[in-house]
Amino acid sequence: MGLKKRLSDPNYNIFSNMPLLIFVSGIKSPYAIYDCSMAVQNMMLAAFTLGVGSCWIGTAVGLANDPKVKAELEFPATTKSTKQ
Repeated sequence: MGLKKRLSDPNYNIFSNMPLLIFVSGIKSPYAIYDCSMAVQNMMLAAFTLGVGSCWIGTAVGLANDPKVKAELEFPATTKSTKQ
């Protein structure tokens, strides 16, 4: 309940005013969560080697799935996978 209350507070910034935010999105498939997670882990490891801090914010999933946010970030409405 504490997190829900914090997230509903308009003065609370889940991103702590960080200068960069990266949303990772994948084609809907049974493997998307694994593919995206591995990509993020590699980005975080690369950032660490460059002396840059990073933080995985799992509570941002709801925000990333908001249609208004998707439109603002120009996420495609639908994504088609291609077979190779």
